[in-house]
Amino acid sequence: MSAVRACWVSVSLVLVMLSATRGRAAEIIGANCNDSSIIAFDGVTSVWSYTVPNKNIYGYSFATESPFTVSDHAAVQEEPDVDGQRIVWADNRDGTYAIYGMNLVTMTTECLYDEESSDQQTPAISGDVIVWRDNRNSATTGYDIYAYNLASEILIPVCTDSGTQYQPDIDGDVVVWKNATDNGIYGYRLSNPGVFPICVDGIIKDFPRISGNWVVWREGAGKDIYGIDITTLPAGAKKPICTLTSTQTTPAIHNNLVVWVDERNGNKDIYGYDLLQEREFYVSRLAGNETYPAVHDGRFIWQCGGSIYTTTYDDLPHITVMAPNGGEMFAADTTTTITWSSSEVDTVNVAWSANNGSSWTYLANNIPNTGSLEWEIPAGTDSTLCRVKVEDYDHGDIDDMSNDAFTVFICSPSLTGDANGDCFVNLLDLAALCSQWLSGGNPYDPGWIPN
Repeated sequence: MSAVRACWVSVSLVLVMLSATRGRAAEIIGANCNDSSIIAFDGVTSVWSYTVPNKNIYGYSFATESPFTVSDHAAVQEEPDVDGQRIVWADNRDGTYAIYGMNLVTMTTECLYDEESSDQQTPAISGDVIVWRDNRNSATTGYDIYAYNLASEILIPVCTDSGTQYQPDIDGDVVVWKNATDNGIYGYRLSNPGVFPICVDGIIKDFPRISGNWVVWREGAGKDIYGIDITTLPAGAKKPICTLTSTQTTPAIHNNLVVWVDERNGNKDIYGYDLLQEREFYVSRLAGNETYPAVHDGRFIWQCGGSIYTTTYDDLPHITVMAPNGGEMFAADTTTTITWSSSEVDTVNVAWSANNGSSWTYLANNIPNTGSLEWEIPAGTDSTLCRVKVEDYDHGDIDDMSNDAFTVFICSPSLTGDANGDCFVNLLDLAALCSQWLSGGNPYDPGWIPN
């Protein structure tokens, strides 16, 4: 066992607190990394590059719970990606960059594609298909995007248009990349060849990443995170995921979870967004700079201070409003129960809004997190834009609100048969009437009968 591997074994089971006030922890699964380490993860294997001394590639297997060396050749190896049984990276051991790979079954390394007169860089892999940025035509048309099918041994010129194309990614049938000429994000379907625009609106974009039908990227001078469901194209609109004035960068996505580097707190932290629940959350806010996050099947990987960290979505503090969650209707001056689920939250604040969240009225502050609160809906409320919100008392950015608006209405005064005040006439009202038949309401004379 090499000295590097021995060092990894000593740190691979270390747990560190992510927050001084939280009970959760993240596991350190590797060392030999820095702020420039590019990380990839497929749910079983995580790989990353290390720029000291030569840019080597290292990995960690969650199947065996052990670290391993991918490639420590004296040449430069960088920009790794992994999917299933293969790790790929750009390697210049023969003078130009070629695509090298490791077979995780045999643990052997080989050159997978090499156009010897040019460089192949920034590879990504999905199944048997590798994509990369290629400079074979850089002198005339700029950088191109190529793909290679390892099973059929077919080379595919994905995009050789004039101008520079770079930062490719692939998931299944779809390849995405950035066009540096018009700053747009483009795509290509392997099963239906042809380039199609994903988002081209003149605003600077980079770091496109794809998972299923969703593509995310960094955008604009403010460096925000946007995304789009490509099944909505060509008419579909991009979705703002994080548009704070601070810098957000290097997004990654898998299924419904998006993750990125965020500088809202003055240094580089890791934040995320759940596309299904439409809520933001933080993954890690360590004191140092945290970079290059990856996500797969609810597990996050990132770098901080020379170590590779991991935690899971289920381990993060979270709150999810269960009810009312949108579409319900309640009469004013009645009672309903606000309910929510949560993890790693001790005390909460609960609020409601009659204007879709533009302003909030707090119903309770710093109460024990029991998961429910009886709410007496104020009399006189009449709005179709009501929502409720539950937030962590200690960390206000851990919160959730109703996914959609619900309605609170004033009961019509014409409903005179409503004996019990629930804004609905049924047998309960008849029972109330019968129970008080021939009863008077004079507090001075219970037997009083009107003239």
